[in-house]
Amino acid sequence: MDSSPRRRTAQNDSGVSSETDIGRNDGYNNIEASPSQNPAPGLGPRSVWSILGQWWPEFFSFLAACGLLAAIFGVLERNNDQRSNQWTISGLSLNSFVALLSAILRALVLLVVEEVISQHKWLWQLRRRPVGQLNSIDEASKSLMGSFLLPFRLRTWFSNMYIGCLIMILSLAIGPFSQQAVGTKTCSIWQNGVKAQVPYTTRGPEYFRYGSGLFDIEPGYAGRMASACMDPSTQNSTFLVEGCSTGNCTFIPNQQDDYSLSTLGVCSKCMDTTKYLQKNKDSQSGYDIVSIPDLINMTGNYQITGLESRISSLSWAQADFDDMQRALFPASIINYTVVGTTSAGCSYANESSIITGCTPPTALDYTWKAGNRDPPMNVFSSGCTFYLCMRHHSISVDRGVFKEELVSSSPGFHMVPEGSLDHVYLWKDKCKVGDETIDMTRARTVNFQDGIIDVRLNDEDTVGRTFPNTTDCLEAVSWQSYRALQKSMQLFNGTCRYPSQATLGSVKGRREQIQCDDYYLSGLLSDGLGSASAVSSTFEAVANAVTNRMRQMAVQSNFTADGGSPTYEKSQESQTQGGFVQGGYIYGNVLEYGVCTDFHGAWLIFPLLLLVATALFLLHTVIRSVLRRHQEPLWKSSLLPALYASPESQLQAGYHSLQQLEEKADQDSVQLVKTGDYKWELVKDSEHSEQELAPMAAPVDMGQEYAHKR
Repeated sequence: MDSSPRRRTAQNDSGVSSETDIGRNDGYNNIEASPSQNPAPGLGPRSVWSILGQWWPEFFSFLAACGLLAAIFGVLERNNDQRSNQWTISGLSLNSFVALLSAILRALVLLVVEEVISQHKWLWQLRRRPVGQLNSIDEASKSLMGSFLLPFRLRTWFSNMYIGCLIMILSLAIGPFSQQAVGTKTCSIWQNGVKAQVPYTTRGPEYFRYGSGLFDIEPGYAGRMASACMDPSTQNSTFLVEGCSTGNCTFIPNQQDDYSLSTLGVCSKCMDTTKYLQKNKDSQSGYDIVSIPDLINMTGNYQITGLESRISSLSWAQADFDDMQRALFPASIINYTVVGTTSAGCSYANESSIITGCTPPTALDYTWKAGNRDPPMNVFSSGCTFYLCMRHHSISVDRGVFKEELVSSSPGFHMVPEGSLDHVYLWKDKCKVGDETIDMTRARTVNFQDGIIDVRLNDEDTVGRTFPNTTDCLEAVSWQSYRALQKSMQLFNGTCRYPSQATLGSVKGRREQIQCDDYYLSGLLSDGLGSASAVSSTFEAVANAVTNRMRQMAVQSNFTADGGSPTYEKSQESQTQGGFVQGGYIYGNVLEYGVCTDFHGAWLIFPLLLLVATALFLLHTVIRSVLRRHQEPLWKSSLLPALYASPESQLQAGYHSLQQLEEKADQDSVQLVKTGDYKWELVKDSEHSEQELAPMAAPVDMGQEYAHKR
């Protein structure tokens, strides 16, 4: 075979002849070929804009695909954390909507890639190659199987068309990846127009007068305090919540605050006073006695003392007071000293087994043998104060459980203005002085003199602020309410004892045989494992119980100032308005659990990368078509060049642009006919009369055709 370049001469309709070097490398992979070569005659104007204009459908399709991906992202982001059943467009669910958009997105990507691959099939044939490869590339632009098989059919290690084939194959994953971006999760949604509420109070408890200068509060307080002392673990404030129908509510704090509610209430503070305990011998019985001198004696005579809880001034322990205790002590409601026995620190296999020995607490160097009997016991002591305070809580209700945490508190204090007795004053959570708003949630008053209140704003404040006693930043509890509360909280004054013949060898025996003046005092022994910290927790539960009762009673409408009913204190506003202001509510949002959309944006990275690859593939081909606009045709997926450029075709034309070919095609008419030698041909009408075409277009006798083939 002659290897020299073969040339043929073609004449276009304008009569201009041109030579084409068929064997030459036309530079399919050589984009650096000079675009400045003179255009061949008859090509007509081929400006940059005319070339770009032929690509506008692909540009539009690509931009639409980008818009659809952005729409998917925007819709999912907008509906993230929203109820799944709240989205609907004519009954179309969010998942179905995303599936629809992703299907259209894939179709637009395929439209762009198909045209680009189709353009490359003409560039591929700029060199002499088998016609079968032209057909393979055309199949690759139209089907996934064709795209998969193209590398095997072309048998070349790389071609730009392979990028398009890979995009077509990977486009199958656009739908699944987009669907994966739509997840669900359990979430809580606010119920519009529904509010939960929790009460607070700004005044002391309602009180009864039962004699000259004698006051008491309603019996419900005593029951709450006894229950809290007996078993602190069972105490909760769930009954205070109203309107939380779903059992899930949130009470959002004010901006820059860490609390949701401020209420007047009772607080407690305890200190470990075990080190003050002294052990001596009874001069008559010879038994060991554990005592706090001049206050409590733990004896082991006929009945062995297990617990002593006494109202006391705590003056004997003031040397160990911290700043807070020094601030709250002068205005405390009541103080207790608790001394008790405990099995904490003792060795035993289980609650029913015999105690083998005890290690004394750090503050002591001894254990106590009640009645000089083994096994020994440990002892502890705690000094506790109940005081009026302004409490600041964080609040939430989660799955029916009310959670209220004390974030901070500010103790009350006494002033002695003219004409009053021992009112207790408390700081509001915020105090506005001029343009300044001062946080008073941790304020403690250190001194009052000559109408000036000296305050430390928090534990780190060493300088403090001063306020006049006329400031409107204070709430007040009257001396009557204060005295009534003081009387009701005397119920923890009492003793617990073991019978002289009690079996005290095990934790269980000690717990079951203790006998108290009042049943609830046994709670201070914490099932036989009492300690100073356990007493502190128990009294904290008691303070919470009193506070909750105050809040509950403050908003009950059946209590009025009528005769025979408890008396409310009047605020300054209520006195002028003729009403009674005891408390109010803070409001929260009611949450309902449901199924919400969970947007997983990472899954949309794959469609995004596929769009980027499509953009690069398109831009590469467009730039090439611009730079080589005078050397390479721009025919894309059109069938017309195969018809008009074929040397065997009756439709040969010298047109080079696709627009010219389309105009020519609109003028030409062809018919698919079977010729006399049983070959299918596209026959141009102008070259045959209707009489000549008729027999060729007539139905073929299959019997004759079969006989002919034989």
